[in-house]
Amino acid sequence: MEFPFYYLTDALLPRVRLRVTYALGIIGIALTTLCLGIVPNLPLLVLLFVCRGLAWPAYQLSCYRLMNEISHPRNVATNQAIVQVTMPGIALLLTGSLFGYTYDHFGAGAFYALCGLAAALGACIVIVGFRLSDVRQPADQAM
Repeated sequence: MEFPFYYLTDALLPRVRLRVTYALGIIGIALTTLCLGIVPNLPLLVLLFVCRGLAWPAYQLSCYRLMNEISHPRNVATNQAIVQVTMPGIALLLTGSLFGYTYDHFGAGAFYALCGLAAALGACIVIVGFRLSDVRQPADQAM
């Protein structure tokens, strides 16, 4: 479902700030995940996956380009591996038991709501981190 949206997003990325696209992609994934637990029928599920097709490439492509932008040229591959493999693995290790318990005892709706909440919390952390780094950069340049 995401294949055509990768081309559209790739053409859009040079015109939009990467940090904005990254945050909007995470927020889109959070909303998609939240809605996944409450979709009542197949046509709405197809529409939801079209929305996911918009959000996932925005997150994925901006993540790749952002790592290339902020990393030293010798560390780009290492940083990509940390972001794409290590961090999701640590997140799974930290939240897996809680999410499994939620799915077993409260059902799929609560599980997807919790997953969406975790993604929204991650988007908030990313936005705050970007805002803090934007504030620090002019202060660092002034010295």
